[in-house]
Amino acid sequence: MTVQASRLVSYQFGLQQFQAAYQNLTADPAFVRWRYERQPHVEIPLRTADALAGDADAPHTVVAFIDFECTSCRAAHDLLAEVVRRHAGQVRVAYRHFPQDRACNPAYPTLAHPA
Repeated sequence: MTVQASRLVSYQFGLQQFQAAYQNLTADPAFVRWRYERQPHVEIPLRTADALAGDADAPHTVVAFIDFECTSCRAAHDLLAEVVRRHAGQVRVAYRHFPQDRACNPAYPTLAHPA
C-alpha cells in the first residue's frame, strides 16, 4: 500500500509540474507567435449574415466562430472587443454562430448547449 500511495503522490506531483510548465509555455508570447506563424493561411469569405464589430473598411478581419452560451467564447469575445478597441480602424471581427451541440453541429461530440 505504501508503494502505491507514493507512486500516486509522485505521479500527481509530476502531473502538476507538467501542467504548470505547459501553462507557462502557452502563455509565452514567443511561443504563441511561433505557433501562430506555423498555421496555414486560410481565406474565409465574409457573408452578409456575419455580425461585424469594428470598422467595416478595416484592412484586417478576424472571423470568430462562437457559441453564444459558452463562457470561454464569452472570454474570447471580450478579448476580441479589446483588440478592436485598441486597433480601431485596423481590425474588424466577423462573428459566426458555431454551437456546441450535435443537433446544429454534427462534428461536436456531446450535447453541451441545447439552446
